[in-house]
Amino acid sequence: MKMKHYLILLAGLLFTQISFAETYVLESGHSFATFKIMHQNKGMLPGVFKSVNGSFEIDKKNRIKNIDVVIDVDSIDTYHPARDAHLKSPDFFNSKRYPQVTFKSTKVLFKKKGLYEVEGNLTIHGKTKKVNAKVTRGFTGKDPFGGYGTGGNVYLTINRRDFGMGQMPATLVGDKVEIDVFWESLEKSTVKAYEEGLKKALSGGK
Repeated sequence: MKMKHYLILLAGLLFTQISFAETYVLESGHSFATFKIMHQNKGMLPGVFKSVNGSFEIDKKNRIKNIDVVIDVDSIDTYHPARDAHLKSPDFFNSKRYPQVTFKSTKVLFKKKGLYEVEGNLTIHGKTKKVNAKVTRGFTGKDPFGGYGTGGNVYLTINRRDFGMGQMPATLVGDKVEIDVFWESLEKSTVKAYEEGLKKALSGGK
């Protein structure tokens, strides 16, 4: 086979593979990240990040790949305004300097239906570390509002000191942080239909 024909065939195969990947975007109204951490060795203190965005792809085998998540640090809520302000300060997240927490997958391993093991780079407080997470995936299909999507959870545990947040002693705030990202998503081409359908439903069909 001539080199020219080989390159054309290779390009065609690559295009075919790419065309099978569907892009999904996180639906912000139903995606958020919870966390919990030990407080004064008494019990677990919970909190939530209310603003979570991102995207991922589903390949021709109907499997998730290429996960990309962005969390807005200023959306943190621990149900205590003074504590939230402290968490946004340089003692912890320093949100003015580092306004986002990001996660980008480097490897997504399909384990069984609805379950994946994911490796990726997590960036918090300006520091990036490799982490492992478990990702679940629920129902995938049409919704009542014209969208097409899927959802699930991302579970991981980190040490806050690995990300430069070691100012507070462990006797006051634990080192281990458990994170659970709840996500729902829409296939990119159906976002507009979903938004219009939801708006119509909330307005009583008008």
